[in-house]
Amino acid sequence: MKRRRVFWSGIILFFVVIFAAAALLIRAVTRPPEIRPDSVLEVSIAGEISDGPSHNPIQGLLREGRPSLYDLRRAIDAAAADRRIRAAVVTFQPNDLGWGSAEELYASLQRFRRAGKPLYAIAASDFIGDRDYYLALPASRIMLNPGMGVLVNGTYAEVMFFRKALDKLQVRPEYIQFKEYKSAGETFMRKEMSPEFRESLEYVIHDIENRFVQAVSAARARTPEQVRAFMDTGLTTAAEAKQQG
Repeated sequence: MKRRRVFWSGIILFFVVIFAAAALLIRAVTRPPEIRPDSVLEVSIAGEISDGPSHNPIQGLLREGRPSLYDLRRAIDAAAADRRIRAAVVTFQPNDLGWGSAEELYASLQRFRRAGKPLYAIAASDFIGDRDYYLALPASRIMLNPGMGVLVNGTYAEVMFFRKALDKLQVRPEYIQFKEYKSAGETFMRKEMSPEFRESLEYVIHDIENRFVQAVSAARARTPEQVRAFMDTGLTTAAEAKQQG
């Protein structure tokens, strides 16, 4: 009887220790960091960035996932209103942000700058392209390696067609196309763009590029013609880009 009591007491004590350790771990990883006066927000734009938070509860609990676009915007907007945050530093590395996501993040960075706080952008890679340069525009200072390549040369789109491959596999795709501008099935049905598909895609690309040119023109006090002339030069270095403003 005494042995059984000692056995069950040991089992209970074991689970109490396990639960206590788990509670301490959860508290350690979920407790928000301490923010002291004159702190600087560090934002890293790198790798795969999803639109929303992870749906994996374990990953979210341990914070092993990368911050999502939602997390980044929330942090930047909160820092803009927090008096303890003095400035922000945004570091750019190769990432997979699309232009829609970039515009959302650009708006948050603009709000931070309009709050009267310094914003610094650092490009930590061999090249900086149109999208990252666009995100860096709200910064009070953009820092690049003098020999870094600047690929600010306009937007483009690539479309892959699979019809030839499907023909070789003797696969016949079937789609119902309600209108000529409904081009979702064209990559499987055709070997090249239809005029309507090309027209709609060019419209989107031109719209993105025009918005980009307008943003650069306003941020760098250059005319749209000067911005497009710089884009037409193709690959330049950071030193050359600085000379041209």
